Amino acid sequence: MNDSDTTFAETSPPLDIVIKALEIKLLPELENHARTLKVEFPDFIFETVSLRHADKLHTLGLRCHSNKSNSVRDSFSLHINVFAIREISARGFVGWISFYKDSRGTGRTHFEAMTRSHENVTKENLDGLYQEIPKLYAGLKRALKRGHPPSRLERFWNRLIHRCD
Repeated sequence: MNDSDTTFAETSPPLDIVIKALEIKLLPELENHARTLKVEFPDFIFETVSLRHADKLHTLGLRCHSNKSNSVRDSFSLHINVFAIREISARGFVGWISFYKDSRGTGRTHFEAMTRSHENVTKENLDGLYQEIPKLYAGLKRALKRGHPPSRLERFWNRLIHRCD
């Protein structure tokens, strides 16, 4: 640990400390994964992201979009959401957003893969989340191979086999 790490740890809220640890570990890994996937799936654009949505929500991940389509329907992502509501928790997903409007509102996410929810997350106890990342990579590859959101049958299968959606 160098002086800048000590200063950061001493002056930052717990959420920022967890985000910094995730960025150090996962962003280079996601960038490497994106380069590997680009070779296998040249028709897709991959973008590594780390975004703060609100004071208590941060997302790290890999956005994927077909370069043959401008439709949001053809976009999906591998993302890890980190929340600081009562305590810090984290959960990873691979999902498609299918926009529609119905009587209950708009939007729906169809999941390809999902980690379990990790509660009371600290910089020191992220190993459980890291161990589930390969499950997300497998879901991402399924999504890339299919190239479109899962059908009703595929969503049912994902719920049974991959415990998601």
